[in-house]
Amino acid sequence: MKIRTTIIALLATAGVAFTAGSLVAQHEGHDEMNMDEMMEMYMKLAQPGPHHKKLDNHIGEWAQTITHYGMGEGPEITKGTISSKWILDGRYILDHVVSEFRGVPFEGFGLTGYDNTTKEYFSTWIDTMGTGIMLTRGQMDDSGNIVQTGSVPTPDGPLPVRTVVSPVNNDKSSYTMYMDMGAGEMKVMEIENIRVSH
Repeated sequence: MKIRTTIIALLATAGVAFTAGSLVAQHEGHDEMNMDEMMEMYMKLAQPGPHHKKLDNHIGEWAQTITHYGMGEGPEITKGTISSKWILDGRYILDHVVSEFRGVPFEGFGLTGYDNTTKEYFSTWIDTMGTGIMLTRGQMDDSGNIVQTGSVPTPDGPLPVRTVVSPVNNDKSSYTMYMDMGAGEMKVMEIENIRVSH
């Protein structure tokens, strides 16, 4: 119990207390490990690895064609750009999107990474159309598609969401979002990304 308490204190001091629960949960019944062994384990979990490397092709400057569905008589198409770069020594990808929606300027930021603790890919999203955050988690299949599920905050409560990021080739990819608004899952957005530069 003493080691468990010390771990939580260390994580909080490091500014990552939000991961304390998941990390400590891995060590239930392992209080016999000494602090050096614990810290070695945590340092290993904190290092980017082969799962992060699989995201390398997402890095670069991209032109976007964004198609919104279910907004009226037919799909609405807008153009945008996305800049994606590694941050924190290859641990996370920071995405910066600039576009417009129905004539209104739009900007958003996302983080994508791989959580060595939960063994999942994850993505977060914030933008100028809200004050909440979207969080999705999932896996990459053998074809390189990243399929994640999560929810979007709304005034009526969270809406289930599923996203699929699919590589077409080294210079083209797609992002598709599905939502369930109570009548079953439906496609609400599709983005085609074309590389402009690395």
